[in-house]
Amino acid sequence: MQQSAPAQTATANDDQDSADAGTGAADQAATSQAPTFVAGDLVRVKAGLKGPTGRPRKECGRVGVVRPGHLSLVVEFGTGVGQRAGFEPEELEPYTADPIVGKRVRVLNPDSAHRWQEGAVAALTAEGWKVEFAGKPGSVSKAATFETKELESLA
Repeated sequence: MQQSAPAQTATANDDQDSADAGTGAADQAATSQAPTFVAGDLVRVKAGLKGPTGRPRKECGRVGVVRPGHLSLVVEFGTGVGQRAGFEPEELEPYTADPIVGKRVRVLNPDSAHRWQEGAVAALTAEGWKVEFAGKPGSVSKAATFETKELESLA
């Protein structure tokens, strides 16, 4: 009896695996389509990407803002030309910040006066996250309110 029970279990698992394989293939076909990003979307560069020479890309793990490009998506990580790089859609993943009161964040909203500035999350209000930016010593710190989709959580 002990030998027949594992055989039955294996048969049941084989049936399950073949059923899973069918749905897995459908899932794989659905996810094989590259994600679509539009200008202004926040994205993170996937880890483990290799450049044309086979070396890891320095942008892996970085968070940036999508800019319109010709053949690829241009992602901007900060001010200046050196803070931009081109990627294919499958090399990127959507990013959503996880702000925590007292922790640091960076503003990524292209329309904000505080773009690329880092500040500390002071509170969560009905309007959004209140972020305080440090000023010069002796001056009053500036604060502004942002939505989650406008921020990058920093360590």
